[in-house]
Amino acid sequence: MATDELSVRINVSGQKNVYGVLDYAKKRVLVEHALEDILDFAAERAQGHAPEWTGNLKRNIFAGEIVKRGFMYTGNVSIAPGAPYAKWVESGTGIYGPFKIPIVPKTKKWLAWRGRYTGLMHHARAVKGQRGQHFMRDSVLETRRIYVPMRLKLLGEQIKQAT
Repeated sequence: MATDELSVRINVSGQKNVYGVLDYAKKRVLVEHALEDILDFAAERAQGHAPEWTGNLKRNIFAGEIVKRGFMYTGNVSIAPGAPYAKWVESGTGIYGPFKIPIVPKTKKWLAWRGRYTGLMHHARAVKGQRGQHFMRDSVLETRRIYVPMRLKLLGEQIKQAT
């Protein structure tokens, strides 16, 4: 499944001295299970923080595959292509976005759009844009602050029990 470029990565490194007595297969299973738990928590938090208008954005947030390279395990929480607007919801648009300029029409004199609730047409020469809602940033910070330390502590206990 292809992903949008908006992606968050959480890394867990294995250390030889911690896993010394454990065999490779058991170590890999424990670390991958811990990383899956962390990624699932982060994806659930991102879905919880994401704004809900149609529910499409929340449905397109998912925990990705785990990749192992040496002693490094990497996974990500991503947004599927079904919500290509996610980066603008996350970072903002217009004066609130990365370019810090109002949104203006490119080919006409007026912007025009149908109102969300009333269905009435609206016109303007420029609009400020939308503030970033930072649902991914908030979920990553929450996951790192709350869940990662707890889950890594549990992983350490699981390794001690397994040896």
